[in-house]
Amino acid sequence: ILKLGFAMMKDAVFAFFAFLSSVCSLSLGLDPRDVSRRQIMSTIPAGATMAGLAQQSLAEAPPAAAVGRGLSDSLAYVVQADGSKALRPTLRPVEPVGAVSDLLGAEGQAVRAVFLGEHHDALRDHLLQADIIREIARVRGLGASPTGAGAEAVVAVGIEAVQRKFQPVLDGYLAGKVSERELERRTEWGTRWFWPFERYLPVFRLCRELGLPLLALNVDSEDLSVVERQGLPGLSKDQLRRYVPDPRSFSAFAETTAFKEYVSYVVAPSYRAHQRMGILRTTITGERLAEDMPLRNFLSGRLLWDECMASTAARYALAHPATLVVGLVGSDHVKFGCGVPARCARTLAAGAKRSTSDDSFTGIPLDLQHAACLPAVDSLGADGDAQPGPSRHGAGP
Repeated sequence: ILKLGFAMMKDAVFAFFAFLSSVCSLSLGLDPRDVSRRQIMSTIPAGATMAGLAQQSLAEAPPAAAVGRGLSDSLAYVVQADGSKALRPTLRPVEPVGAVSDLLGAEGQAVRAVFLGEHHDALRDHLLQADIIREIARVRGLGASPTGAGAEAVVAVGIEAVQRKFQPVLDGYLAGKVSERELERRTEWGTRWFWPFERYLPVFRLCRELGLPLLALNVDSEDLSVVERQGLPGLSKDQLRRYVPDPRSFSAFAETTAFKEYVSYVVAPSYRAHQRMGILRTTITGERLAEDMPLRNFLSGRLLWDECMASTAARYALAHPATLVVGLVGSDHVKFGCGVPARCARTLAAGAKRSTSDDSFTGIPLDLQHAACLPAVDSLGADGDAQPGPSRHGAGP
């Protein structure tokens, strides 16, 4: 059964969680020494609910008009946090379509960004995403506003699957100058993302049908690979500035209890899973490492990844006040709100006080090399296991 949960974030940023009850089995016919981690991860089935779904060709992929079944046929819940020491959150059932309207606030104008968590390989998740985007666009008045030159779209859709350097390709696709086959080829999908391109087509086709801007959210693999080998100090200040517009708040965010709990509950288990699969000796681009990537570099890569997606979404929202940004990202990036959503909220708050131009940050020291910017690692053992530390009371969003 597909379940939906909603969690409110501060600063009018919301995280939307979509998760499937899944039973995964791992049967890999790949030598981890010869391929990148992402390629290996792409071979893992999304879950039991995907068992009957065969790989589809581009021609067989569902058209955007056929995705209306996902939302209305789903079960939706509001996650009600428990701030007591018991830490026992509860779920309250809600009507799915109405829940989207409630999520957006009064008249659908109060929220700046929404993030939809996905299983990359699950067609059903992408069908549901497209359906939610269509409903959000309807609630926010798609068709009621001018659509001529200079008019802003009511919704823009950010895609984790596409790296920032390929933004012109997405623009060309929306303009009708790039075909679906060219979109796949020119974003280097097969070497940079690996999960089936066809399963993302419902979202791509919907955006082109409705004229919704597409945003390339992800960090470029070349830069991420450097961080996985050398940590954040491996990037120049100019490279870091592309992804981290406000280094002070970036560093301060890593000091919070909530972030440390996010590392313990989300990042460290992911690291251990990669370690058990024997795929920590290659970077995201397939470069060989002499030994397993240390947790510090793995975490640094995750920070850069999350910060890149958050800052890209926030910058667009700041530059287009009438547009709601909907980000489509992996489920780990929205858990506990300390991945992309809270970072986006932080960047939006900082951007409201500053120009969104990179030049306005040149006077801020980009001191990301000291250990304090990765304090959560210090509370973890060498194998990534959480060590006794502060109480988890109040750690969640």
